[in-house]
Amino acid sequence: MKIDYISKYFSYMLTLNIFFITLFFSSNVISQVFPSDTKPEIDLNKVREELNIRKQELDKREVDLNEREMQLNALQSSIIEREKSILNIRGQVDEKLTELKGTTDTQIDRLVELYSATKPKQAANILINTDINTTSSIFKKMQPKVAGKILNEMGKLDAEYASRLTGLLHPKTTPTLIIK
Repeated sequence: MKIDYISKYFSYMLTLNIFFITLFFSSNVISQVFPSDTKPEIDLNKVREELNIRKQELDKREVDLNEREMQLNALQSSIIEREKSILNIRGQVDEKLTELKGTTDTQIDRLVELYSATKPKQAANILINTDINTTSSIFKKMQPKVAGKILNEMGKLDAEYASRLTGLLHPKTTPTLIIK
């Protein structure tokens, strides 16, 4: 990016030099062709002054662009550092989630063993008051025969809870229409 600005600056300077050289030679040719009593209409001092003003403006603009480039580079490195920090935090969170999932799975496995060994009516009385997502996780890991007996007892105690639990265990699928 900086190279483009420098090359543009040198391009402007080259153009100015060519202009001055052309102006110099053309003024010599004009003075030889026309008698010395006629003055050229171009005021060289005014042109030089305008060119100097333009050069100063370009120099100022170059300084401004260099400052902006430095600011952008600082912002870019700040963003890169923040991205690294976020990725580090994300990695830590992923590790904790994996650890928690392992702990939760172990606890669910223990509950499956416990409720599988309990009488269906007693298990239903306890599970009916448990969070439905936890109950769903327990039922998904139970043997279907044991889960069915407990679910049957749950239906007798709270049919709505048993229905919602069944919906979580077996999500509804969209019916398909078969045309013959």
